[in-house]
Order: sequence, then structure tokens, then C-alpha cells
Amino acid sequence: MKKRSFASAIAGGALILGTVGIVSVQAGTAGAATRATTVQKSTYLPPSKIIHSQALTWGTAAANTKLKAIIGTYPKSTGSTTRGVSGNTVNFGCVAPDTDNGVTTVFAGFCKGVAARLKAANAGKTTPYTLKLTQTADSGTSQTTQVTDITTAVDTDHDFGIFVNSALGPIGTKILETTHVPFFGDFTTCGKTSVYGFDVTYDIETCTALETQTGDKYLTYTNGFMNAYIKALTIKGTQVKYAGLAPDTGGLLTYVQVLESQIKKSGVKLVGNSTTLPATSASITDLSPYVTSILAKTPTIIGIYSADPTLVARLMGALKENGYQNNVSASCTSAELKNPTVAAEITGCMATATGFGYPSFGGKYWATVNAAAKAAGQSVPATEGFVRGWVNADIAVDGLKAYGASKGGKLTSEKLVNLMNNGWTYPGYGDVVAKQTYPYGKYGAQPCATLARESAKAKSTVPFKDLTCGGVFYTKL
Repeated sequence: MKKRSFASAIAGGALILGTVGIVSVQAGTAGAATRATTVQKSTYLPPSKIIHSQALTWGTAAANTKLKAIIGTYPKSTGSTTRGVSGNTVNFGCVAPDTDNGVTTVFAGFCKGVAARLKAANAGKTTPYTLKLTQTADSGTSQTTQVTDITTAVDTDHDFGIFVNSALGPIGTKILETTHVPFFGDFTTCGKTSVYGFDVTYDIETCTALETQTGDKYLTYTNGFMNAYIKALTIKGTQVKYAGLAPDTGGLLTYVQVLESQIKKSGVKLVGNSTTLPATSASITDLSPYVTSILAKTPTIIGIYSADPTLVARLMGALKENGYQNNVSASCTSAELKNPTVAAEITGCMATATGFGYPSFGGKYWATVNAAAKAAGQSVPATEGFVRGWVNADIAVDGLKAYGASKGGKLTSEKLVNLMNNGWTYPGYGDVVAKQTYPYGKYGAQPCATLARESAKAKSTVPFKDLTCGGVFYTKL
């Protein structure tokens, strides 16, 4: 089926399915006899031993080769822009939505993470350059303010590059492309409109550039989520029976249908799909009618697609009351565990991060990031904002390191992005973030995911399956 542009309709599918991508919830055991098979019966205990992923691999070269066979050569930039380069010093700016109407956001700490990684790179002489962060700005989740801050970084501060977190939205201005300013961060700008942009987060999952540029002839996707799911439970895709619950809204419904098509590629059997969910639970007293028809299909995992946490929690309760003991995918966060009633309903919730790991897994790679956060006066374990800032700075550092090793002469923004867009692969960092390659990375996310669960007993997120990778697929529509 054809995938349409749903990114603007739901502000990124990740927000509907959890703060960091698709989220999976494991339903609790119920007293009533289960109506579903129990191949993947839920369990609440974390694994007795955490196996850390340290050498993640996936078909980066093949992803680029297949992409180029479809779109042709990715654009090369011409010119000799040295703005922000003085001798061996390279200047950067940073823009992120630390606050929203005065309230701290989940993106807070992004620029602190950037600063920490650049500081470490300078101390370790990782690149031939001294990397300087000239300014940071809080865009306040306003795209107008974000554009103003970006313009200031370019026209006033004359930065070579910018780190930007646009809070699940586009950059909002073409100035970075037209003035040849490399930018690294979280944004939905993608494809050939993002020659100077590098993004390894879940934002790129909603990119529809390949469909647009091929006249709706091709689609790219990954099996990262389902691959992690079946590995965590040590089962085969053919043992999974999937059903979805969603409201009948255009953009979200399209997203759900595309996601389910991707899940099916893992050999999973789709046994049911209901689009009768209410947008919210405010006017609904009994949710049982919404779940009984799905339970009759005996699914082993149910996907609930709703941005209303109250509705999700109540549906979880309805599933348990009707005897369901298997798995559920839905939106949930550890913050909800503060409410004892809600915690009882959502405990076991498996959050899935696309491309990234979770600090709760620990290990030497996370120890490095957490030490950087502590040194910067930030919370430990490192917050999501800090981690994303650190990782995006790490991409810039590795790109500059590769350029220095290429003996390409004096650094220009054009030379750097042309090198990075021509099959260059960011190596990732252990189980903190998986590798990404370009130009594929302008069209799709890494086919890698991590599973963690919310625990009412621990009142926090506990490990389930560390970062693991699947494959990238291209489909002719």
C-alpha cells in the first residue's frame, strides 16, 4: 500500500507511540482465564543478566547502494565556504527547546550534551581542529524563535555549523542549505532537501522524501522494532500474532497501516485491526466492547495507537479484565508510575528506542556518557536531551575526524558534507547509539531498537533487550 505524508498530521509517529519511538506494553497477569494464546506470556522480571551490545552491525553499504539505484546520485555541493573556520578553530552554535512556556522540556540539556562531547574531543585531540561552541539558545518550542536563533548563528555569529533540536519538526528555514551550514540534530527535514543536515534519531522515521522524489513509487522501512521484540522473547516472527487498535483519523491511520505492513515483513501474522477507538476516553464508561472483538482473534501482541495516556491505561485495564495476558504496544512513560493506580495498569510497559539505547542498561559506554553529564552538572543517568546532544556532537566529531584523515586540504563546509554524504558511516557508540550511514540516513532510521520496561515495583525503567539491529528494506509501491 502507499504511504502518505503523515508526519505533520501526528507531529512524528514517535509522539503517538511513546517519547522515543514505538512503545510496547506488557499486560499483567489476570485472574480470569486467558482468551489469547500464551506463546509470549508477559513477565515482569528484568533479565537476570544484561548482555550488552558492543559491536552492532547492519547492512550499511547495501542500504546506500539500493538507495542510489532508486534515486541516482545524491546531490553534491559546490563552493568553498569557510565561514566559522579560523586557522584550526571551527565554530559551532546550538539551538534547542529547553523550555515550553517556562516549563522544562524533555529536550533540555541538548546543548549541554553537545558542549560535553566537543570538550572531550578537544581534550583528546580527536580531530585536527579545536571545536568551539560560540553560543546556545533556547527556542522555547517555537519554530519562529528557532528560525530567529538559527539566523543569528549564521548571520551574526558566523558559525561553521549548528546543532539543532527542532522538537519533532522541520528546521523551518532554508538558510542552512542556501548558506552551506552543516547542521546536526533532531529534525524532520530529510531527503535531498537536507544535503547539509545529519540526523540519527527517530524523527527521520517519518521522512516521506523517497516516496515524494520517486512519485510514490518507492518506500523504505526497517524491521528494527519487531526484530528486537522477537529476539527479546527468543521466538520466531511466525509465532507472533499482531492486532491493532486505533482511532479512525487520516494521518494516524495511515501511519498505523504502514507500520503494520512493515511488521508483516518480519513474518508476523496480522490477525485483526480495529479503527473504532475514541480519540479520548473522556466520554466512554465501558471500554470492554473495544477490546473483546480483538481478543477473539487470539493475538499475542496488540498495538494501541493513542496519544491519550488515560485512554491507554484504561484500555490496558480492560484487556486485563477480559483475561488478556500477552503483550501490548502503546504509549507509556516512567513518569506515569508516580500514580499507583496507573502504575498498576501499565507496569511492564516496554518502551522501544529507535537507533538509541537506554541508560538503565549501564555498561562502559553509558558510563562515559553519564560521567560527561555529571561533569557538566547534569542529571545522572543522563537525560534524553543530554544524550541526544552528545550523540549529535559525536557525529560531527567523527565526520571532522574522517575529513582530517582524508587529506582533503583546507576545511570547507562543502568538502565536509560531500565526504559524509558519499557512503560515509558514523560508527555509533557501543549500545548508546547504533551506526548510521549516508545518504541512506537522509531517508531512513537505523534498523536498530532497544526494549526497556516500566516497573511499578522499581518505580523506574528496567532493561529488557539491549540495542540490536535488523535490516533495511525498499518496496516498490
